[in-house]
Amino acid sequence: MFLLFHVFFPLFVLELIISFKKIRLEKIQRFWLILGSILPDLIDKPISLITKSVSGRGIAHTPIFLVTLCFLIFILTRNKWIPLSLGLGMVSHLLLDIPGVPWFWPIIPLESYDSYLGSWIYTILHNPLIISTEIIGLIGFLVIIASYKLVNWQNINIFLFKSPKISQPNH
Repeated sequence: MFLLFHVFFPLFVLELIISFKKIRLEKIQRFWLILGSILPDLIDKPISLITKSVSGRGIAHTPIFLVTLCFLIFILTRNKWIPLSLGLGMVSHLLLDIPGVPWFWPIIPLESYDSYLGSWIYTILHNPLIISTEIIGLIGFLVIIASYKLVNWQNINIFLFKSPKISQPNH
């Protein structure tokens, strides 16, 4: 998976949960959810390009990293909703990256291979699954932008940092 669908998927799931009112997630912050949904790639992809020793799914794609990071953020902020929002985004990312996630690291070592930017560009341009999920992500973003009227900084700020219950669009 690539950027657009990684970000769109957890937002879509959150909107579904909110609309059905099945689980109380009134304090989830979309900013942290979005950051969590791309954080594993923001960490591992540059490392794989620089070191050329591990794949683009390295340490930041492991459950141990997820739990440790969320715990540290909780200790630093004493706010359970920030690490929960970040963790939900990261879990979504790991689920979308199956089967290449190193679930059992450090018990099973990380996969090692030469990673280069050209292979990622080739994949996004030639893999039908990637192309279709990115198109779905793009269309989903356009729907979110339209439904929440994300055309000015005030609306974007409310969408990202206020509780989903407050920032529900008016229908």
